Amino acid sequence: MIHTASSINAWLRCNRYHEFAYQLAYRPTKMSKALEVGTAAHMGINEFWRKGNAACAMAALDEHIKATEFFSSELGEIEAVKVRAYVDGYCRRWAESYRLFEVIAVEHEWEWAADDGLGPVQFAGKMDLVLHRKQDGKLIIWDHKTSGVEDAKMFGSPWWSRLVMDTQVTLYREAASFVFDELEGKLPEFWFDVVITSSAKGPKQKPGLRKRKTETDLQFSARKLANKESMTEFSRRIRETYRTEEERFIRRNIAIAYLEHDEKVGEILRIARQIEQPSQSLGHPCSRIRNTQACMSRYGTCEFFEVCTGFDSLDSPAFAKKPSAHSELSLKEGDAT
Repeated sequence: MIHTASSINAWLRCNRYHEFAYQLAYRPTKMSKALEVGTAAHMGINEFWRKGNAACAMAALDEHIKATEFFSSELGEIEAVKVRAYVDGYCRRWAESYRLFEVIAVEHEWEWAADDGLGPVQFAGKMDLVLHRKQDGKLIIWDHKTSGVEDAKMFGSPWWSRLVMDTQVTLYREAASFVFDELEGKLPEFWFDVVITSSAKGPKQKPGLRKRKTETDLQFSARKLANKESMTEFSRRIRETYRTEEERFIRRNIAIAYLEHDEKVGEILRIARQIEQPSQSLGHPCSRIRNTQACMSRYGTCEFFEVCTGFDSLDSPAFAKKPSAHSELSLKEGDAT
């Protein structure tokens, strides 16, 4: 059984969610808006790091947008404008710093077997970037994030402070200390590379428009519609925002004390053991405990909410069974749970 940071977090979120997503390998047939946008931004940013060239990054992003159904919808067209601005602004913001690093790998997959004294525990994942900092030769694990959370703008806020306990940060640092021989068992730096996303809903009304005394409500509505930004004007405004507001691009080294790191590694191993217990096998009652506190979040209801409440089933067109629970990784079918 192979565990990832996502599957560990899924178990902590809700045992039933973990069962559906990682034991049975079901996923919604349509991704959420946040996931579509995050995936597209990752595509463009990773291409920037592969080629060191903004034009290549934008070309790869455009190809991805054209090939993705979501971006052909009305909402998707607005999000496409925004994600192009994110990647364009990112390339401009960090173009000079690119030369400070040597790119070792982009989207580097890894597997690692931990040993807690009870036998091996298998982990896997994918690192967005592995870099060498030229100044001191240190190896750095780099992770891209897109976030619209207000706290993400403020270093020292709970959004950042919680990362000392983050499953992905700890697991990736620990795995890297074994996967990369040059580290000789030492922990690498782990950096979050964050793009603060826009809350813009689309073209906005131009200012200063008032209803005329001789105008009906219908006429005023028509004039307001005609006085809105065009998509071209909206695109220009968002692009300029991300070209000039550097604070929308944040990089931070997630510094974690060794004692805190070791404590979190122990927690991750214990969670993995809980998942692997015979009582958690498919069909056993203990594997199906639902956490009703996880049904709702700031992003909406859980993907499997309708299934848990009996209004839908995993066999409906809303869900698809994947060949692997971790389709983003090159793992053999049935390896990842």
